Amino acid sequence: MLPPTLLLLALLLPFARAEALPALFFDGTLAYSQASQLLTLSAPITATEGLSLPLGAGSEFHFIARFASLTTAGAILATLDPVAATPGVEVVDGGGTALLLGDLGTAALGGGAGSDLGILAAQFHPTAGALRGNFGDQASLFALTLNLSTPFSPTLFETDFSGAVDGRIQAVVPEPATGLLLLLGLPLLLFATPYRTTAMRRSLFFLALLLLPAGPAGAALTYPALDLDTFAGDAGYVNSGGGAISLDGTAYELLTTPATPVAIAHVPFSLVANGTSGTLAVGAPGSELLTATFDNFHDTILTLLGHTNHTFTADLAYTGGTYAGILTTGRIEGVVQPGGAFTARLGALSPLVPAMGTVPEPTSLLLLGSATCLFLARRHNFR
Repeated sequence: MLPPTLLLLALLLPFARAEALPALFFDGTLAYSQASQLLTLSAPITATEGLSLPLGAGSEFHFIARFASLTTAGAILATLDPVAATPGVEVVDGGGTALLLGDLGTAALGGGAGSDLGILAAQFHPTAGALRGNFGDQASLFALTLNLSTPFSPTLFETDFSGAVDGRIQAVVPEPATGLLLLLGLPLLLFATPYRTTAMRRSLFFLALLLLPAGPAGAALTYPALDLDTFAGDAGYVNSGGGAISLDGTAYELLTTPATPVAIAHVPFSLVANGTSGTLAVGAPGSELLTATFDNFHDTILTLLGHTNHTFTADLAYTGGTYAGILTTGRIEGVVQPGGAFTARLGALSPLVPAMGTVPEPTSLLLLGSATCLFLARRHNFR
């Protein structure tokens, strides 16, 4: 069995590939029974893509697994085992005929301590049914769990609990591709809601970083780092066409480690790119706290499920400023919201400052991502 801290990342890796078809989308309920230690999910099929046969009205998706173990390091993460002699995954039509059966492989349910929102992820092997040929030998499940009746805690599985669930199952394609932002199609639905705060935008950003392509040679953003955002009066992300892109925002927080954000006096941030090359600055002209140049600005726009997911990255060469210190190279990574608002972080690249910490482990990212799910829950409740 995979160590719990690696399990969730392993389960999510199939979604960090090219969009795979076919796929089934569902929206229903999840329940756990402490007496039987079984976690079950029953949900109507709400949409399909790329199936060889249409699904009639009343088709449902069912999932069952047994609670196995719990880790509480950074987040509450439960590993789930298959139930003996029982398909872990089942899709049935309105008449109860099984269209897809699958044997469960690895599975996990996790979320931040004290939160009633989390993620359920699993991999399974299709074994029978008219849809088996559509999904091949391996498929994946990803779902957001919303409004759990019992918040995530070390004692979560000592009581019965239930909640809403919204997700999909899809085939797993063997080759990686550049569509690493697939999962962002779900979190970025939250931008339809007006309930946005700086803390919530930051949580979304952390989830986005889990899915962003790595820099050259797998470079990782480390600390110290600056958090950037758009505030009143900032122009945000502006694409003037012909490769001319500018970012106008505010640096508002300094992080020396993942757990130690330090509020700083708000100072202006600007980035100007002409094609892939350009400059950035933190601080007012003439008194910059940080300056840098770059020559590989990468702007990614991916439309998924009718929503536009937009990110940008660049590797930096620091040229001056007191915030640079002894650092010579770094990186900026950001997420653009509809309307041009953006959230970003710029910092060092390992191994320049290994003593200052590293990027969060997958379970820590899950904890941060659970706040992102709060957006979705609010949108789910107000639609």
